[in-house]
Amino acid sequence: IMPVGIGMAFELLTYGLVSGLIYKIIKNKNIINIYISLITAMLAGRVVYGIVMVVLMSFNLCKYSLYAFWTGTFAGTWVGIIIQLVIIPPIVSVLTRKRLIL
Repeated sequence: IMPVGIGMAFELLTYGLVSGLIYKIIKNKNIINIYISLITAMLAGRVVYGIVMVVLMSFNLCKYSLYAFWTGTFAGTWVGIIIQLVIIPPIVSVLTRKRLIL
């Protein structure tokens, strides 16, 4: 669980925080704005993950390279990114229309 699990915890925290804040700020809750919120949150979460990994790896006197960051957060996870982009916005759109979320 150390260090990847710790990094992922901060990444997921950032996803929730950023997507929630952007979603609350936007007035028009159309599908485009939901995508903007999701993509921004995904990018911010991955940046936070990278920062946390640099800090945690420095405790072990290991280097966390840009290549490790790229392969660990983008190249190796592209299937999950696509799945999130396909599934989450329609669900949020339906829940918003049904007034189950504000």
